[in-house]
Amino acid sequence: MELNIVGCGHLGQTVAKLWQRNATFSIGQVLNRSISSAQRALDWIGAGRVCDSHSELTPADVWLIATPDSAIAEAAALLAELDLNWHHSTVLHCSGAHSAALLQPLAQRGAQCAAVHPIHSFANPEASLKKLAGCYCAAEGDPAALHTLKPAFEQLGLQWLTISAAQKSVYHAASVFACNYLTTLLAAAEQCLKATDIGASTEHPLPVLMPLIQQTLVNIDNLGPQRSLSGPIKRGDSELVTAQAKALATIDPDLGKLYLALAEATVKLAQLPADKHQLLGLALDDLKRQIPNPRQ
Repeated sequence: MELNIVGCGHLGQTVAKLWQRNATFSIGQVLNRSISSAQRALDWIGAGRVCDSHSELTPADVWLIATPDSAIAEAAALLAELDLNWHHSTVLHCSGAHSAALLQPLAQRGAQCAAVHPIHSFANPEASLKKLAGCYCAAEGDPAALHTLKPAFEQLGLQWLTISAAQKSVYHAASVFACNYLTTLLAAAEQCLKATDIGASTEHPLPVLMPLIQQTLVNIDNLGPQRSLSGPIKRGDSELVTAQAKALATIDPDLGKLYLALAEATVKLAQLPADKHQLLGLALDDLKRQIPNPRQ
């Protein structure tokens, strides 16, 4: 089957290269915002043809819309205006936050439409080629489209899950917590180190924490979040939590507020005895009055 791609960024390039390698699809046309970016994508994939504009797109068995989320609906609407027979085409997007309903203009033209979201970070396509296999993907949409797409994604080594369209926002929030907000937390950890002698001795001090991060992930994988929790809140050490929050607030009030917000969430996770829970609650309430103005 031939695959056309609209918006071939990191995700589109990665899955297209793997599908090309596996002979899952024959790569057809690639349409990006510029001819130069489309050519770079094809050079990396090693197959396909550059398309100059929507009007030059020709039929394909499968269409991947891999644009940013905000452009999916517009891309679908433009494709639906083409004088093509869509009744034998499967169209998908890979947004985790949005359902296949964004492709409704194409569904009305007869296309089988679905959304398939690989639960993976595509920031580094070279790394993704090696690491994508074993990840999960969440799919929803037209049953005929899912029937076509499931073996294609399984050939990439992805484990197939289905989800209802109504659950996409909450589902995608899980990925945001696990990936985007984890990145923010580690940036905060690096900011803390940079305020110490360790940070003064190296431009990028985060590798100091990498073994701890990796072991924590192993623990969570084996034991789950609650049983893997350690540290001052797990011990009910309200004095240390207070001291750390105040110290961070003197470096950056926003850093202090972030620490405080996470401390409140962690108290809930820790399931402490009533006396320790109460002491930490009182300490955090006091900190909330102080952190907004830590230097006063």
